[in-house]
Amino acid sequence: MTYKDILPLVHKNDEKILLILLGGVGGIQSGPNLLTELQQAHRPHLNALARKSACGLLLPVAPGVTPAADAALRRMLGWEEEQAPTWTSGLGLASCALSASPEYLALFTQAGINAIASPDEPAGLIDRACAEILKHDMVILHYAAPEKEGLAGGYYEKIKAIEDLDRLIPQLLESAPAVVAVCGDHSCPSALGAISWHPVPLLIHALTARYDMVQTYDEIACTAGALGTLRSAELLPLLLAHAGKLGPAH
Repeated sequence: MTYKDILPLVHKNDEKILLILLGGVGGIQSGPNLLTELQQAHRPHLNALARKSACGLLLPVAPGVTPAADAALRRMLGWEEEQAPTWTSGLGLASCALSASPEYLALFTQAGINAIASPDEPAGLIDRACAEILKHDMVILHYAAPEKEGLAGGYYEKIKAIEDLDRLIPQLLESAPAVVAVCGDHSCPSALGAISWHPVPLLIHALTARYDMVQTYDEIACTAGALGTLRSAELLPLLLAHAGKLGPAH
């Protein structure tokens, strides 16, 4: 099905969706312990979410294809070729996106999503997300710090960026969204110092999700998840379905 096919199936309810986009979070096994930055990071709250979630991998573009910086986000928002998505703005759902990236804020705006410039510092970003989720059906939180450190080749700096956000996950959950999804937009291994083609880990936490056997949130564990490997364009319809916002197809 295309996005245009899905649009007539969307309906409004009171359930909230929170999508946490960890910029460039995917890595490769490197560092002294041959672990990705995500594996090496102390991330108890992300791991706890993974144990009560459906997990898998998200493919930014296609196997082996390294995406441009905004390519995965464009597909996630429903871009078809050079045309801005019509379905995102036509959902009839109040949505907002928080980011410190001017490029991402511009894309969110073009997709009909209320784009809010926010600091890339976890405490301020999460405080704003908790406030906005009270007013919106869907909130997208884009945290760019892991990608920034990956591009700079900072293995330990990228680990710290992940850990800084993990500590504040319980605060986000206090807002009680019906669906919480965590994924990257694309991979940015510090060992490469560049965006790469590797798929990124994905979890979807909801009462309507089928839990699987994944115990930790990382690139390796999520390969065994129930969701398998999805393309970026398949994510938002799946989140709408878990929130009860997607009706049956005829």
